[in-house]
Amino acid sequence: MAAQPASTLLKRLVDEAHQTYEMFAHDYQQAAREVAAVRRDRRIATATVSEITFRRWTSGKVQTLPQHPAPLVLEHMYGHPARALFQPAPEASCQPLAVSTIEESELDMTARDAAAHAEDAASLTVPDISLDRLHDAILDLARTYNSTSPPEVHRKAKELLLDAQDKLDRTQVPRQREHLYLTAGQAAAMLSAVCFDLGALQPAVQHSRTAALYGQIIEHGPLQAYAHGALAFLAYWSGRPAAALNLVRTAQDFGGLGATARSRLAVIEARTHAHLGDREQAVRATQASLDIHHTDRDELHDDIGGEFGFTPERLAMSNATRPAPARRAHRRPPPAAHLLPSRHRPGPRPPPAP
Repeated sequence: MAAQPASTLLKRLVDEAHQTYEMFAHDYQQAAREVAAVRRDRRIATATVSEITFRRWTSGKVQTLPQHPAPLVLEHMYGHPARALFQPAPEASCQPLAVSTIEESELDMTARDAAAHAEDAASLTVPDISLDRLHDAILDLARTYNSTSPPEVHRKAKELLLDAQDKLDRTQVPRQREHLYLTAGQAAAMLSAVCFDLGALQPAVQHSRTAALYGQIIEHGPLQAYAHGALAFLAYWSGRPAAALNLVRTAQDFGGLGATARSRLAVIEARTHAHLGDREQAVRATQASLDIHHTDRDELHDDIGGEFGFTPERLAMSNATRPAPARRAHRRPPPAAHLLPSRHRPGPRPPPAP
């Protein structure tokens, strides 16, 4: 039979003093107040110890120091260095091995500890109907984006982000956490879009990075692609076309993208090539954006759509208003222009963000 590990000095001292939890807790709180007075640190005076912690400390198996201020309080109580209290008791190896007994109270405490832990884990969940409400709210906000004032979009998207973050702190159910990370990422993406529309580029960049990180946590390709596409467009408008091109290529490598997502990224790529003066690549990317067959779908760009979508009209406007170097490669107006009704034909105003 394998030898049992030697109990700690703290366990021996507690056993020798026949301290129950109630006695230990009383002495611990009294010692905490005395240590606080000596050290002139009022925060120590309120230190307490739970019954679960007491049982763990006196199990004889814990040999690592607890968190501050417990070491100071225990040293004051027993007159031994804290590290020694959690080490094997002196001469423990020389004492005869006693027949171990387990009191019924110890069995009850173990059962209560296990039940309490399970109940705590079970309580870390949120109602599924709350997740459905968040999904519906994101869908509505995305689809009414163009008919809602920017301040109102910002307010609603911020509320959705904070709500998702709050619920993430309240659930440990993997399925629910994945849903909430997706909702948080979508809300951050909406905040990025509205910040760009308000002319605040730096907050827009930060929100898109946040959306990309949430997408990375749950390995959600469409969300990561949308966020990186937004970052590419923001880099383009910040005068960094080379960085924009790298971001577009990163976005195009994510899996699970539908035709809408690929068209959007091809448009951003075409605009960036045109800005860099690469007419051939700009024309190629433009043609690619038009040649993608809209059969593949994804849950962000297609199923939610709205601000996350990329309609044929938006595609046409973006292609028809790209920088002049690429357009001069055509002997006639680009095909995209013929898809536009007269009221959508490109004019002097800057195009919307892809």
